[in-house]
Amino acid sequence: MRCSQNSIPAFGGLGLPADINIGLTPRSNQSMEAMQICCAPNTVNVVQNCTLWCELPPAFMERVERSGEPIPWQLSECFKSSGVNVSDVVATSGHPAEESSAIPRAKSTTVGLGMLILLMLGFLAE
Repeated sequence: MRCSQNSIPAFGGLGLPADINIGLTPRSNQSMEAMQICCAPNTVNVVQNCTLWCELPPAFMERVERSGEPIPWQLSECFKSSGVNVSDVVATSGHPAEESSAIPRAKSTTVGLGMLILLMLGFLAE
């Protein structure tokens, strides 16, 4: 099975928990390395053989809250700061926890995700 490096399946179809803050990206060697750095100390998992996901740690979510930026933007910034070539990681996404979660909730918008994907595709065009 060949995995898309340009998209992430809809969150609802992945069967992941809805009560935790989650980061998602297509599976590749580069994205695995970045996810391990950005998700530490939490484990990076694989769903449907093509998508990496992790529970975003409290320190990551505190950065999201302080910046006011959506989870996908912060995940992309974390990838960049970890030294990973972000042009190889063309999509990131995030799912904020439900209101009942003890972890601070971050707002994620479709517009923000769309802008992030366009930004990442711009890196590829260079």
